[in-house]
Amino acid sequence: MATSGMIPGTTMSGHKRPRVDTTATPFEAGSSGQRSPIAELTAVSIPLIGNLSTPASLQSNPGQYFDLSQVINALISRDKMHADIHKFNRASINRVSAALEEQKDLQNHLEAQRKALEDRITQLEEQIAAGAATGLESGPQPRQKRNVALENAVRDMMRDLLDAKEERVQVPDEKMPGKFKTKVMLRLPHPLPDGAEKRKDPGGGVLFNPNWTVPSPLKDKVNNIRILLTSYKQGSVECTEKKLKTQAEQYFGSLITNYKAQNYPEQQKKQEAHKNASKRAQRKQAKYRNRTKVLSSFAERHSINTSLLAKVVVYEAMSSDDEGPGNVSQDTWNQRANIKRENDRAFETLPLAFRATWQVSRLYYALDKLAAANHNVPRFHGFRQNMQTEAPKKALPRSMMDHKWIAHPENEHVRTVEDPEGLDAGDLHIDDDELWPQDLEYLRELEEAYDADEE
Repeated sequence: MATSGMIPGTTMSGHKRPRVDTTATPFEAGSSGQRSPIAELTAVSIPLIGNLSTPASLQSNPGQYFDLSQVINALISRDKMHADIHKFNRASINRVSAALEEQKDLQNHLEAQRKALEDRITQLEEQIAAGAATGLESGPQPRQKRNVALENAVRDMMRDLLDAKEERVQVPDEKMPGKFKTKVMLRLPHPLPDGAEKRKDPGGGVLFNPNWTVPSPLKDKVNNIRILLTSYKQGSVECTEKKLKTQAEQYFGSLITNYKAQNYPEQQKKQEAHKNASKRAQRKQAKYRNRTKVLSSFAERHSINTSLLAKVVVYEAMSSDDEGPGNVSQDTWNQRANIKRENDRAFETLPLAFRATWQVSRLYYALDKLAAANHNVPRFHGFRQNMQTEAPKKALPRSMMDHKWIAHPENEHVRTVEDPEGLDAGDLHIDDDELWPQDLEYLRELEEAYDADEE
């Protein structure tokens, strides 16, 4: 059926459609028509808003229009963005707060550990001062227990393999100029030249001819220490193969040093210097231990805290003893040491330049008398020419240092620490009768010489 034509602006029933004023607000349009205001939002255009971000400047630009739904979507997007930013900021604040709490807990934990360590240090210092903590003192530590049976077995085995014999030789006596003394030496074989026939023992066994002077003797194929393991008679001593190898390498190393000393004068001087330094360190350690054993008794007598006193009785401030003349003639040294015969021995106590003589040395000599240590070898206070001028290896309280020595330009780099609270080495009052007469006399001589130097 054909439809009849309609007049524009009319409905199918012939009634005129209400005209919508496009300049009216959406709510006005909705109230005039039959659709809801929300439905009209997508169909109504309004003048273009100039600046959405600043509501105070909302203005219409004549002749420009856009859809209101874009405005609403922009507002919704902005609100969502603000919500996301707020959520992110809140999460960031929570994370920072949690991190601060963790840091606070860590600081509390570290503080507790620090206090526990300080308490432990104080306890150990008191034990050391009382002589109850053997092996915890500063300075060189005692050697581990030796396996003498293993040492002897390796020594005998090595000498048999080398066919090395002990010889008694005459060498100049350094203590008695112009005289000689007898010394026992182990004569070691020289390395074999290339192509030379190997040495053999009476039974036809091949003897050991090491390369003593190669850069890495234990890595040299000729010096393969495994020969000792294969030649070792099982059952002669109880030990593991690892301990046997270790002991064999140690003894072989000492033989290398002996061979170089026998054949190279410069090496012999180095060996003697090393041996003397080792002996001095051992005597220095013995002094430290004897003095720390009586710290509690001395502290009680003088009403001083033992742990405080232990801070100024330290290994680094102990003097060492030497058997040589040093910077004086042998005759002068022998006279003071009372050396009259070939086998006489004496130790020279070497003065320390950095140590405060009247305060610290007086304390140490008082501890010596209290310990009543007996010495098998006579000792005497050393010559000023042999005074040790090196700085201590450890920072010591300033009151322990000689004020002239520490003020010298060459010693400006020497580091010191604050005196222990409640104790100053210079404040200790020690009576003359607390020292041995010879120690007291020596201190007075040093003081007189010290005063003369200042004039």
